[in-house]
Amino acid sequence: MTARPKLRAQRTHHTLLDLNLDLNMDLKLDLNLDLKLDLNLDLDLKLKLDLKLKLDLNLDLNLNPKLYLNLKLE
Repeated sequence: MTARPKLRAQRTHHTLLDLNLDLNMDLKLDLNLDLKLDLNLDLDLKLKLDLKLKLDLNLDLNLNPKLYLNLKLE
């Protein structure tokens, strides 16, 4: 089918489309998180201890030795 225009002079129609979009979005998020954690920990702990021990000893010895001998001669 061919369309015949009703007017002899064809008019060119320019359509200007102005879009003003107002977007109102309400987001409702329901989050249900089921977290299941299975932790298998193999811990190999190696401890190296460097111990430096400094001892200052001050000894005051007051010795009074007493020796008692009981001798029996037969």
